[in-house]
Amino acid sequence: MRNAARLIVGFQGICALAVALILWFAMDGALARLGLSVLDVTGRATVRADIGGFFAGLGVMALVAAWKESPTWANAVLGLMAVALAGRCLTLVMDGIGPFTWPPMIIEAVSILILSWARSVWVQLAD
Repeated sequence: MRNAARLIVGFQGICALAVALILWFAMDGALARLGLSVLDVTGRATVRADIGGFFAGLGVMALVAAWKESPTWANAVLGLMAVALAGRCLTLVMDGIGPFTWPPMIIEAVSILILSWARSVWVQLAD
């Protein structure tokens, strides 16, 4: 279980870093797939800093959690995932359901479940 938790959380971290790199260096294609448009350099900087930075931070923290088998670092990643999922839920309430509403929510919910499981494995190791 220990190695499975490390591998899965590490994979989540690598995926998050890949998303960040795509947003930083191949933004135009990614924005089109996300349904976003950017009007000027300020918008591009905002995407890189806010969205790309979120995924980069998430990825680094997930990799640290996996490397150290750390429940504390897993909690940090869980907190970010929970806030992202809460934002999506708020969108459901305020704006309704769009054509691509559910896939990211499912990914975030599954990620939260995986991180919760990994955290419990690592807490048992610490005892």
